[in-house]
Amino acid sequence: MRHGSRPPLRTDTPFAKAKVILDRDCLMDPRIGPYCWALRYEEFDPAVVGILRDVLAKNPSKQAQAQAAFTLANVLHRQAAWAESFTTKFNPEQVTSFEKAYGKDAIANLRRGDPAALRKEYEQLLDRILADKEYAATVIDRGEAKVTLGELAERELFSLRHLQPGKPAPEIDGEDIDGVKFKLSDYRGKVVLLDFWGHW
Repeated sequence: MRHGSRPPLRTDTPFAKAKVILDRDCLMDPRIGPYCWALRYEEFDPAVVGILRDVLAKNPSKQAQAQAAFTLANVLHRQAAWAESFTTKFNPEQVTSFEKAYGKDAIANLRRGDPAALRKEYEQLLDRILADKEYAATVIDRGEAKVTLGELAERELFSLRHLQPGKPAPEIDGEDIDGVKFKLSDYRGKVVLLDFWGHW
């Protein structure tokens, strides 16, 4: 996460004005799922977790519930990172700067978060999506492609459980520039630099 890369919260944009109406009148509408998906970068809004929990618990549509669950997982994960940063990385001047940009209530809400508890719930929500066939089969637009929430949850869980500092690296098979086949495990115990690249 690139801290400080977000613009300040605004209440005068069309999205902000529509959000007020949707939050007030439409959370139980079965078609609210795409709106939940649109909230996935709204971790600075102190109300967003409650909104997503309401949709997950009470909306009659499994697809809306699924999108709320996945978005809630991501918001909690992002809030965990911010909570940790406010505790360990940011100095008082930086905290004041965030408060001016986003409001004292929003920053106080993030600072109260327990990173370990937030990450635990993030993982539980992803597991819940995979355990529920209807949740997992829910399709969303991702750019020009369509993808299921089950696929996205699997990717995030794989990263969480296997691609973190201190975890053994997953096996990789490939060929070197001379066409000689190798496996990453051939180099166990040695320092390895992996350079992933591509061109489009």
